[in-house]
Amino acid sequence: MSAVLLSTSQCLKYRHLWAFRSVMTSCTSNSVSVQHDGTAGEFFVLMKTADGKTAKALLQYRYITNRLVDYYHTEVPLQFRGQGVAKHLAKAAFDHAVGNDLCMRLTCSYLQKYMQENQCVEYKSHLE
Repeated sequence: MSAVLLSTSQCLKYRHLWAFRSVMTSCTSNSVSVQHDGTAGEFFVLMKTADGKTAKALLQYRYITNRLVDYYHTEVPLQFRGQGVAKHLAKAAFDHAVGNDLCMRLTCSYLQKYMQENQCVEYKSHLE
């Protein structure tokens, strides 16, 4: 798969589900670069560990219908927990749903907690 990096405004051009599955997007916020692989169904952050290896934090999802996405799993490697990485993943995933007018199902307990703590009306309006 060839990667195509798109800005948020450019992503809005790819509103149809099948178009999003064929591109990889990336956004950077506060030195955390969240990438989106629509083919694999995940948002992820690659980080270097103390021993120079690459660790991957991820948020996984699947489409239930063309307009309903189930965000079902978030995982951050132990050595990077408590540093806000999961929040960046959640924000990227929620922004993706809002930007593409998708309805979200939050089966991941972390994402349910994130939604409760971040009372964003725009996000709430896209909940199942």
